[in-house]
Amino acid sequence: MDSKKQKLQVFVAFLVAFGVSTITLQYLWNWFIAPIGVMELSFAHSVGLVIILIWLGNSKEEPTYQFFVAHIIASAIVLAMGFVAKSFM
Repeated sequence: MDSKKQKLQVFVAFLVAFGVSTITLQYLWNWFIAPIGVMELSFAHSVGLVIILIWLGNSKEEPTYQFFVAHIIASAIVLAMGFVAKSFM
């Protein structure tokens, strides 16, 4: 696979992972934190928090396509688990 195509794949995977992480954070916050009296989290605030989390967890390793795909899958699993837990509330 040529370098440009590989970089494009990694970039697209990053965008999808970023979006899924943002949505996961927003839903989990609004399901479990907002009911105890804290303000709900908007999409824009979720984007800001995800950017801060990326900055704080910055690794020196270059992320790969597989890393982002694993992150997308993990975020989807966490969101599904949160949905199940919320349904019992």
